[in-house]
Amino acid sequence: MFEQAVELGDAKVYACSMAMDIMGVKEAELETIVSGPMGLTKFLSDAEGAQILIF
Repeated sequence: MFEQAVELGDAKVYACSMAMDIMGVKEAELETIVSGPMGLTKFLSDAEGAQILIF
């Protein structure tokens, strides 16, 4: 479902940077559909006024 949203639309998938730090996940290990890591403050700032879905 996420792959289709990214491929067909203007959807972006971000990984939580804090969770990545805690779990020791490197950016190179992320799936290709993930646009990259992002912190909560930056996410909320960028998402202001946009339709968002959080899983």
